[in-house]
Amino acid sequence: MPRAQFDLRHLLLLMFVCSLAFGVLRTATAEVRALIVFSSLGYLPMWIIWSYLTTPRTSADFATQLSRHRRARPRQQLARRLLRERRQRRTLF
Repeated sequence: MPRAQFDLRHLLLLMFVCSLAFGVLRTATAEVRALIVFSSLGYLPMWIIWSYLTTPRTSADFATQLSRHRRARPRQQLARRLLRERRQRRTLF
């Protein structure tokens, strides 16, 4: 079986593929970047595990978001009350 020769066409093709991959990796999100890198290495299960571990799905995260939302309510109520008072003052004068 003859050895494949690495000529200028192969080098240009390799440069084109690398520049294309670099452009995709630069503009892609972290998940897409991880999918491209891990799948090119043949580690698709590793990407699935990584994406599962980095996605917040636990009830603790949900409770944290809920408590933040509850803490934000008094501030929203205060802002609404101040706005209402301002409007009432405008109508008085």
